[in-house]
Amino acid sequence: MQDVVVIIPTYNEIENIEAIIEAVFNQEKKFHILVVDDNSPDGTAEKVRGLQQKYAESLFLEVRHQKSGLRQAIEVLQDIEGISFNFFQSKDVVRHPVVARVVDAYESYEQQANRQKQQKEQQAKAKSLNNE
Repeated sequence: MQDVVVIIPTYNEIENIEAIIEAVFNQEKKFHILVVDDNSPDGTAEKVRGLQQKYAESLFLEVRHQKSGLRQAIEVLQDIEGISFNFFQSKDVVRHPVVARVVDAYESYEQQANRQKQQKEQQAKAKSLNNE
């Protein structure tokens, strides 16, 4: 029974998307996959459409016409009953090197976003103190 949907947000992942999809479908547990593509100019969505012929009952595609990313996907889906999120670190991924690189990229992005947020907060605090 396929009771889990793996959501894969993509932007310009044509070189990786097939390997990622195959890695998910090659697991012992059966999954559905929803690829949410942010209108990739490299043809990622077209690649997924081609793979849908092979996985017609389990592979789904949503093409968005703006770039939004994983953070927005989490915000949109977090309050839907029956949906939960599992976050992986690269040390959790041992089966496929592409998946490990994807996880590393998201970890790096999150760290950079957190640093930028902290810098903005510190700048705002310093500006507020200077204005007092």
